[in-house]
Amino acid sequence: MNYNTQVLMSSLTRLGYRAADIYQAFRFAAVDQPSRPVRQVDAAAFLDGPASYRTAALGVVRTAANETVQQTVEATRSLGAPFLVVIEGDEASMWTYTASGVTQLDSTSASQWQTLLADHKKFGPGPIRQLKALQVREDVPTTGLLFDPRTLYGIQASTQLALDELLTQFLSHFDGARTTAGQLSLQTHYEVLFPLVFRLLAGKILIDRADNRVSTIDPDDPRQVAATVETLYSLSPQRLQWTKARVMQLSSAWLALREGLYVRNVAADDLAFVYENTLITPETRKAFGTHSTPYSVADYVIRSLRLPEGNAAAQLRVYEPFAGACVFLTAALRRFKELFPQSWTVGKVHEHLVSHFVASEIDPFACEIARLALILADYPNHNGWRITREDLFESNRLAGRVSQCDVLLCNPPFENLDEPIEGISVHKPVVLLDAVIKTPPAFVGVVMPSGFSTHKVYREHIRRICEIYADVEVMVLPEGVFRHASIGAEVLIAQSRRDNSIIGEGSSDDSTIRKSIVRRADWPRFTQTLQTSSSDVEQVNPRSSPGLVALRPLRRLWDCLAEFPILDNVVELHRGLEWKTAQRDASRSEASAGFRRGLHRRESLAQFEMKQATYIDTRPSNLRGGAIKYRWSSPKIICNAARTSRGPWRLAAVVDMDGLYVSQQFFGIWLRETAESPLSLVELCAVLNSPLANAFSFVHDEERRFRVEVMKRIPIPQVRISRELDSLVADYMAVCEEDDGPLFFSRPKSAADLLLEIDAMVLKAYDLPPKLERELLRFMNEGQRPSRAAFGGYLGTGRDDAAIPLHKRLVMCRTNIQASWRTLTEPFPKGVADVFGLA
Repeated sequence: MNYNTQVLMSSLTRLGYRAADIYQAFRFAAVDQPSRPVRQVDAAAFLDGPASYRTAALGVVRTAANETVQQTVEATRSLGAPFLVVIEGDEASMWTYTASGVTQLDSTSASQWQTLLADHKKFGPGPIRQLKALQVREDVPTTGLLFDPRTLYGIQASTQLALDELLTQFLSHFDGARTTAGQLSLQTHYEVLFPLVFRLLAGKILIDRADNRVSTIDPDDPRQVAATVETLYSLSPQRLQWTKARVMQLSSAWLALREGLYVRNVAADDLAFVYENTLITPETRKAFGTHSTPYSVADYVIRSLRLPEGNAAAQLRVYEPFAGACVFLTAALRRFKELFPQSWTVGKVHEHLVSHFVASEIDPFACEIARLALILADYPNHNGWRITREDLFESNRLAGRVSQCDVLLCNPPFENLDEPIEGISVHKPVVLLDAVIKTPPAFVGVVMPSGFSTHKVYREHIRRICEIYADVEVMVLPEGVFRHASIGAEVLIAQSRRDNSIIGEGSSDDSTIRKSIVRRADWPRFTQTLQTSSSDVEQVNPRSSPGLVALRPLRRLWDCLAEFPILDNVVELHRGLEWKTAQRDASRSEASAGFRRGLHRRESLAQFEMKQATYIDTRPSNLRGGAIKYRWSSPKIICNAARTSRGPWRLAAVVDMDGLYVSQQFFGIWLRETAESPLSLVELCAVLNSPLANAFSFVHDEERRFRVEVMKRIPIPQVRISRELDSLVADYMAVCEEDDGPLFFSRPKSAADLLLEIDAMVLKAYDLPPKLERELLRFMNEGQRPSRAAFGGYLGTGRDDAAIPLHKRLVMCRTNIQASWRTLTEPFPKGVADVFGLA
């Protein structure tokens, strides 16, 4: 069998791989196996260096004596190569990794194994680079091969878990509970230990990669390893007094690190994960507003930008303010290496990147982690990365930095400033947007707080951005995707900057406006495929349809209701009581001096129904704000002030005639004394519980706690709803109170039937066009309604169903049921009756 070093190299170089990117006897950790053993392939080819599972392209391996071919392929998955040539005895086969498992593509005799790699259109660097790069548009053509790029995210998750365990074990040697006097303590010396652990991790990577630059050092001496890394990459030397106790402590920790996970194949992204997940302290996270960007979000942003190729790409200056661990810049580095002229040498690519990629960060430790992440992403090149430690909110420094870049990528802190910068705003994201508008970069990808696309604070900035850029996208992320933070977020992606950023009155220039949504249930799929749950695209004129209004769900419905009266016309709406002390101490289960009967937790409320009242503290000395002055003893509506779910059903309202007090978890809603409202409290309560009000809140307010301004803008009917509504609501409440079970249910209508009738009456009062009503009900068929009765949704709202209003559909159903009942109760014809009689 012709299977020697020269043949391996020539077979892979003929495909287009550079000799420097081909490794013989390449070793890596099988991170997807419990013991994470070190495996080896005879040869591996990589893309765009450095060698890692992200850049692995092809592998050639022999089966082990105790393994089948399939077992070898599965055990080699962590290499990260989409294709693997396996030699077993007299046979050679080509394999890949698909969504359903390992799959054989071809086979031949072992002596002809090179023929499996003959097709450079499938196995060359270009096709495999495209294959491994997840596409953000489903309509982008692929190479047609079976490899599933989601495999890479599985390897990434396993690698990051292994790294976290490795560094947690290292840091355990510095746990204050275990250390003795004179030793280093994580609680006291973390500013020294965290940079040190990254120097040692970088040293371990160099040692595991058998880098010649560390071949002469003593690998058992951690201080020498750290000093060598500092020299190689021009890092500031650490100042620390090394006593005998500390040297022994560090040596023990280094031994655990050295003999732990084999890290030759890790990617730079994994260092960013370690920074955010393992090393950053709660104090640092709070002080600097750190909320690390998920890697998939950075990849989505970078691959959404239509960046030029070749020499045009080389002209772009890329800047990441508030860089953290440089997640965006690291993703951009990978992307730009794909775009640069293929004739560029490794040295020229590095020289260009360090002169055109810049970052800023206030946290000194994050600066160091960012620099090391970029160094390892650009291995084996030396340092040179410009990561500036600076406060960008001092002297409006941010605007100056933004004016010097062509590509702006960042995840800014969301916390407020103590005072506005040059009168702009106290909101840090607003200050960033203001800088973008003043000197617009060619490409923008920035993470914004949840509610960005609808909140009035950003309205004018969004309008201007949609005028400046002809292609604007907002991607809505669910809550819980940021580590150590429950917040959601929205990502602004803007490109195709207009030559003239001010659109004239008579301009017909349209913009592409896109709103993409990633639902919580679809987040795992997004992280593996970069495919969003939904994407709505419109071509609009920014002058006639300012901002993102054109992309709001049910926008034709809101246009139809634009001239309707709003809730604020007829009611006063206020949040409930707030306390100076912890809210959990503000309620009691029994009556007590200074405590009044009321609602404390939002779980106490369902639609049309109070489930559990308690006694809440109304003593003025314990209260904050002036909510105690409102007319709590008067008839009113009580409505939740924070959503009941992430879905479109989120409002629960009930009429209160008992003078209850409520906490800030609720709104109190009173009829205005000066307004002549055509609607009663019961009718307004039904409106708030209706699909229309819930949809309006969901579309216009993505915050967890409802904004008062949005609640006040809920459209209300212009006419009375129906005199029958009071009795329907009373019947519904009575049915909910019964607990006879289905076998003994004595009422003719179920609670779900009564909810449908109430909704039908409310919608009839709006007198919507039937198609808009059907669109609304179809929209509201998702999620769980905050009612005690199980609600099955609205039937007959499919796209092919006739657009019949709900109230007419219910009449038709009742008519059909009555007709069927009459048919069943009529006597059988004589002939049929005789047949049954003979049976």
